[in-house]
Amino acid sequence: GSTGGAMPIRSALQWSYNLCAINAILEVTSIRDVIALAKRMGIKSNIVSAPAIALGTADVSPIEMTSAFGVFANDGVRAVPYGILRVEDRNGKVIYRAKPQFEFVFEPKIAQMMTICLQAVVNGGTAASIRSFFGYPAAGKTGTTQSYADAWFVGYTPL
Repeated sequence: GSTGGAMPIRSALQWSYNLCAINAILEVTSIRDVIALAKRMGIKSNIVSAPAIALGTADVSPIEMTSAFGVFANDGVRAVPYGILRVEDRNGKVIYRAKPQFEFVFEPKIAQMMTICLQAVVNGGTAASIRSFFGYPAAGKTGTTQSYADAWFVGYTPL
């Protein structure tokens, strides 16, 4: 299909038509607003203020990406990720327990619409090959590094 004309965001995400993402950042929103939303979703890395961020050019850690996609899975609420649940002394007394933190990022309806779009990526888009290994409901997104040396996938399933 053509990548130059208008198309539904679901199709653009499903097939990684990056021109649509660039058009959206330039015509529908602003670079500043996209960066602000990324920060609220858990991206702590520096994001250079340029239209190319629509292509995923920012260097982001896997834990940040997990945090961001978790907002879609949690109906718009970010659960701050942490790695240590608790620490006990040698007698079993808890000396540290993580305190889960949650932050409202956007309306559940937005998260649900994104999940529908990201399910299309898995069910018949750029991540459809996982269906030969994994038959359960899932949503996610594929990507490649700038040099096309590495490919990645981040996704989620219902509880």
